[in-house]
Amino acid sequence: EKRPALYWAVGLAVACLAVWLVLEGNGGSEDQGTLLRFGASHAPSVLDGQVWRTVTAVFLHIGFKHLLSNMASLLLFGIPVLHGLGPGRMYAIFIGTGVAGNWVSLALSPTAAIKAGASGGILGLLGALAGDRIRSIRRPSPRPSRFKTWHVLAMLLAYYGFMVGVGTSTDHLAHLGGLAAGLGLGLVIPTLGWLPPRV
Repeated sequence: EKRPALYWAVGLAVACLAVWLVLEGNGGSEDQGTLLRFGASHAPSVLDGQVWRTVTAVFLHIGFKHLLSNMASLLLFGIPVLHGLGPGRMYAIFIGTGVAGNWVSLALSPTAAIKAGASGGILGLLGALAGDRIRSIRRPSPRPSRFKTWHVLAMLLAYYGFMVGVGTSTDHLAHLGGLAAGLGLGLVIPTLGWLPPRV
């Protein structure tokens, strides 16, 4: 079985770029009214029945810098997940963990702030890679891994602190919710059959 083509991951980034261009052409991606109109997460609206916002918000980005940083991270983590799990599971993890992160943020911080971005889904992909790595470490093998589970978890937290930071404008609840959801999925979703056994 051949490795999945890279266009599956690149296509997801292109879709997010296309949505951003639509925002820019209809009031601007940093305009709160435009973001709200096109499906940004907004706790009062979601609680009023517009639950679809927790999905559409994953594909919206606030400004070009936000888009660029997220798409670079999407390709960085999305391609290994694509190769290991295939396009269907990569998309499911990205969207599912992005939505999960939005619901965690909504449940624990139901403010009226406009929230959008793919970060929860991207960190979900990272979490899935970590979960798969932990599973391979714990698998019985004649050549045990020199790494331990806590090594992987520590690297996850270090990466999060270094790349995401601790800014007050960052929706950490959505990020950590997506990361945790991806980690859980990575522990249970099997890799594709053509991959060699890990040691």
